[in-house]
Amino acid sequence: MLRENTKKSQHNEVDLKVDAIILAAGSSNRMDGEDKLFYSLLGNPVISYSIQLFEEIDLINSITLVFSESNLHQGKRLIKSRNWRKIRNIAIGGKRRQDSVYAGLKKMQDARWTLIHDGARPCIDQSTVVRGVEAASETGASAAGIPINDTVKRVTSEQLVLNTVERTGLWAIQTPQIFRTDLITESHSFVSDDVTDDSSMVELLGRRVMIFKGSPNNIKVTTIDDLALAEAILKTRLH
Repeated sequence: MLRENTKKSQHNEVDLKVDAIILAAGSSNRMDGEDKLFYSLLGNPVISYSIQLFEEIDLINSITLVFSESNLHQGKRLIKSRNWRKIRNIAIGGKRRQDSVYAGLKKMQDARWTLIHDGARPCIDQSTVVRGVEAASETGASAAGIPINDTVKRVTSEQLVLNTVERTGLWAIQTPQIFRTDLITESHSFVSDDVTDDSSMVELLGRRVMIFKGSPNNIKVTTIDDLALAEAILKTRLH
């Protein structure tokens, strides 16, 4: 079982309790029509790894799962088969990612801090969660990310190069993302534009978002090939 390091970090001791939303309401269009969250990964469904990690981290107070209507039955069956104690709520997601997040938020009561994570990122680790909570405690909002080291080019729809983008200061953003619950709820009340991640909504309110160091291993399972990479990462961690 995983345990947080009981020593103080270099900045602040993490003593916050966080309620987690795990998103599992995507369409899986790039996975041959099958739901990537329930693909077998070392004998367990992809989504089970995030749930299990949050079960074992003392910082996480509760878990709300957001399923689509099409995978709700699979999700309930999985929950029934496991001895997970922290799952408090199940919600039905919407058409957009932000609609699914809002559905989860509406199920949560008295949560001071909310962590939002993609169920398709099974290789999330404990230290990333702790770093994220520490960062959020400074500004009220944080998002995992890794600096972009590769050369980045902007191209046309015909895949012709338009220009090379200056990569200094560019980060690839991941989940988890952690927020004061009142702040992320306010964002959903005022922002109706389509966004690709939750921190973008907070940015549109003009609030500060702290980026913290994620992990190259915290990959998102999007295609069949990603499953093999996730399996290799998890095997290394187990050994």
